[in-house]
Amino acid sequence: MLRTINVFSPAPATVPVAVADGKEFATFNSDYALDFANVTDIIAYTAQVSADGSTVTMTKVDGAVPANTGLLIRKAASTSAEVPVAASAAAVTNEFIAVTADNCDEGQEYKTVKEGFILATVGGEQGFYKANSTDGTKVGKGKAYLPATGAAGARLTVKFGDEATGINDMRVVTVDNAVYNLNGVRVSQPTKGLYIVNGKKMVIK
Repeated sequence: MLRTINVFSPAPATVPVAVADGKEFATFNSDYALDFANVTDIIAYTAQVSADGSTVTMTKVDGAVPANTGLLIRKAASTSAEVPVAASAAAVTNEFIAVTADNCDEGQEYKTVKEGFILATVGGEQGFYKANSTDGTKVGKGKAYLPATGAAGARLTVKFGDEATGINDMRVVTVDNAVYNLNGVRVSQPTKGLYIVNGKKMVIK
């Protein structure tokens, strides 16, 4: 008689957490509970969005967070760190939505987000931008995004609670990648010339 034996891989001692070269921020979540208590190379934050959707307050993580906790990662002394895996962690107040294997699109390594704010770079500026509500914006597994709550305006104010400098702003615009000519007419197949993409002038060569 054959017996099936389930073999479980032990949890790693640490998990690598990184911000891409040339960037200041990244979003992140891990399959394991992590302990940021003695991590100084990077800074991790949880998020809380105001009722009117105009402001998100980032709270620095000083201890352990549960598995699958969406976080904003900010480079500090370095762009990466090996963060210790925690044996356990109490729940934290947090409104980041983590993209995990459980909520990825079927058969994919990403989630298509149509309602929310994503961390992206548009026009060379990194910030939280509104997801494409028509086709959706892909957010990869292991990343996170903010919910679209309330009546968010043209700018989402991001407050970092641990900084004496006060308020840091990240712009919010709709990322639809639609292309318009200078007369405001949408162009489906642009040729060479000057166009408007996401409110910015762009030269297509």
